[in-house]
Amino acid sequence: MPRRYLLLLALAASVLSACSNVPYRQRQEARLAEYQKFAGEPIDKFHYFHMEDWEILGPNTIALRTSPRDSYLITVEKVCPQLEWAHTVGITASSGEVHRRFDSVNVRGWNCHIEEIRPVRYRDMVHEELVRSK
Repeated sequence: MPRRYLLLLALAASVLSACSNVPYRQRQEARLAEYQKFAGEPIDKFHYFHMEDWEILGPNTIALRTSPRDSYLITVEKVCPQLEWAHTVGITASSGEVHRRFDSVNVRGWNCHIEEIRPVRYRDMVHEELVRSK
């Protein structure tokens, strides 16, 4: 599937979720469950050169996409202050890799150490969302 279709799908999902009557917390929980369904076993590190997209999935969880096919479910220590309402996030990385327990998600001056990294079969997830929407 061409990249522009994936980007349009992501944009449409964002717009539709913003217009939803479902409370914010319930939307986050539903999205987190969707990501967890396609998440693999925890890993210690992944290659990181740039962030393509990210999504807040709760007070201590984000989904981070680094390419059209590579996505990661990242859980930070306890509750990360301000993460749930962040407009921007950053990720620390050393030599092009993000390591759990060493690197952090940065939000409004807070460094929230990464406790768990799980790779997500993002293309499979998007494919299922497309099939369901038909």
